[in-house]
Amino acid sequence: SLTLRLAMKQTPGGGMDLFRIAAGGAVDSEPVLRIGPEDGLTTQPLGFDTSGATFYLLDSRARDKAALATLDLATGKTAILVESPKADVQRLLVHPLSGKIQAVAAEYLRNDWLVVDEAVKGDLDFLNREAKGDWQITSRSDDDKQWIALVDRLIEPVAFWAYDRGAKTCTKMFSTPLTSSLERLFAPEAKATRFPSPEMLGLEEPALAGAPPAPARLLISVVVPATRSRTKTLSTPL
Repeated sequence: SLTLRLAMKQTPGGGMDLFRIAAGGAVDSEPVLRIGPEDGLTTQPLGFDTSGATFYLLDSRARDKAALATLDLATGKTAILVESPKADVQRLLVHPLSGKIQAVAAEYLRNDWLVVDEAVKGDLDFLNREAKGDWQITSRSDDDKQWIALVDRLIEPVAFWAYDRGAKTCTKMFSTPLTSSLERLFAPEAKATRFPSPEMLGLEEPALAGAPPAPARLLISVVVPATRSRTKTLSTPL
């Protein structure tokens, strides 16, 4: 349906208010949801499912990390569906026809997929085991039998795989272009490493294990305590 049901308005302080729109097109005078400026980057409406009965949002208000939630438009109350104790919820796995969110991912050392709908738990378990790296679904057939997965193993070029849900098989389709000279720079193994910091926040980054065949550079991920923003810097050669 293309019927307008919600409107957003930025507040003078840098936040955002969400208003209901009545059937006749009139906008409510009071917002159904208020987002303060401190949550402007981590709280955001995601939209309705196909039926129009469920409204999803990422919600970090009065929380340390953003979680997947639903909003009751009649009462303005939110309900948490799933959350991670370590990181903000980010990527979504959405059913192609119903629009229902079936899983979400939170990135800490690696992408950690969290189940919302038990119908896809077996698929997530299979992909977590077989992908051998971080993955995300880029496309799903209407009958939901075939998925296209983008897989990043760090030790090789990013590749696209066809996943057959019924047969539980993955077939590599193609990878991103990479010259043979660059391919040799990839190490044979990768693992996530955590470096403790004085602020006890920790610095995390998937790191290559083993000695590379040629001089390489160290990629460091730094979390700034004041803003919790992350900056990646390329260091001097190892």
